[in-house]
Amino acid sequence: LPVLEELYNRLSAVPDDDVPRLRIMIAGGIMADGDRRMMDLLEKDIGVNIVVEDHCTGLSPFYYDLQETADPYRDLANAYLDQAPCARQAPLSKRIDFSGMLAQEYKVDAVIYYFLKFCPSFSQTKSLFTRRYSELQLPTLEVDTDFSQGDTGQIKTRLEAFIEVLKETKGAKVVTAEAKEEKESCTA
Repeated sequence: LPVLEELYNRLSAVPDDDVPRLRIMIAGGIMADGDRRMMDLLEKDIGVNIVVEDHCTGLSPFYYDLQETADPYRDLANAYLDQAPCARQAPLSKRIDFSGMLAQEYKVDAVIYYFLKFCPSFSQTKSLFTRRYSELQLPTLEVDTDFSQGDTGQIKTRLEAFIEVLKETKGAKVVTAEAKEEKESCTA
């Protein structure tokens, strides 16, 4: 029940201000439990919507079809066992195709490619992913981190600049936390 309460609190915290928000996909390497600072920066501080996550702990481990036989429990168990827990255990072309398909399916405006500095599965193959996003005409920002909190300011600055450029090129209005507070204080 605490997990559901946390989810409810996160969802109810998303402002419903009838302002169009940019639709962002997060792709790349692992985003560990407890390290959701980039998500918070994007959704709470900058004011965009993350509509899909395609990284090690994102949607891809749960996106597959089951072989249906007479025993649904065995089918489900086999489906879970057949899933590769890490991108390095799946063909790279399959991962890239899947990521591009998700971006199209969720109609994203841009992709943020997030990876650990020392994760060879995603840091060394990033150009192949970004090439696919470029083919789909999706702006992409590469963000590397080492899970320390020391780079949070730098990441926030890069994210804000990227989103600002997107707003100008797409003509979308994105409400930042500061602009929303200013608007609320003017109407009060």
